[in-house]
Amino acid sequence: MQEDTTKYIWKPTQRLYLEPSAYEKMMNYVRMSKGEVSGFGKVATEKAPKMKYSTISTVYVVKDVTTFEQKCSYAGTKIDGEELSKFIVSLVKNKEKPEQWNLWWHSHNDFGVCWSGTDEDTITQLTTTFGSILFSICANKHLDMIARMDTKEALKTYDILIPRVKPNFNQKIYDRCKKEVKEKVKEYRPPKMKWEPITYLPREKSITYLDFDKLPIHEPFLPQNEILQMGLFFSKHSGKYMRLRDGEIFTEEEVKCGLHKAERAYKPKQAFYIPG
Repeated sequence: MQEDTTKYIWKPTQRLYLEPSAYEKMMNYVRMSKGEVSGFGKVATEKAPKMKYSTISTVYVVKDVTTFEQKCSYAGTKIDGEELSKFIVSLVKNKEKPEQWNLWWHSHNDFGVCWSGTDEDTITQLTTTFGSILFSICANKHLDMIARMDTKEALKTYDILIPRVKPNFNQKIYDRCKKEVKEKVKEYRPPKMKWEPITYLPREKSITYLDFDKLPIHEPFLPQNEILQMGLFFSKHSGKYMRLRDGEIFTEEEVKCGLHKAERAYKPKQAFYIPG
């Protein structure tokens, strides 16, 4: 079995929108065909709407889709070179720019959506035909859909895109929703957390390294190796247990009750003596 060397790149800043009319046409083609079907689409670059925390400057929008004469089976679709040439010639006759019709869409009937080996070969062929960028969409009769973007300069590497249907805003609905949000949605700001100060021993009662031999010696209720497996460290001088991952301090009773397994016990830090 030949190893698949194709790699993908996740680019969360890339968006592929479909105009409602283009999405409806494509899904009608997909659901009306008895087997698989394929076609092309016209893609335009538009400025992304300004949002406070968004870094997206441009988005790709599918303006229109179409299909052409083809022979497809229940589980396959293949582009004929002659039909592809006829399609490109028809675009030129209609004063369209072929490089703008750089979306290849196809269906997987009622199977799952993915990029098969045949799809990869077709994408490689079309990327060299339509110019520097080729967009691809795979859909099925269940309305599932995935998308990608390939470039001529980076064959065997593609960018994952998230296909979305571009909202067709209605001014009346917009105004009604704006009014409801203003009346019903109230801004909530959580109260500021009050952090307890870390408690230390008074300076005059602090213990130096030389004084450790004067402290009482405590023994753990479990062998030291079992305590380490629990993610804890036992101090024989304070008789307390320190969680290694965050330094949280627990008493013997708290450890026996399993409180050391909690994410975090919000309580003041306690003195924990570790000989230097």
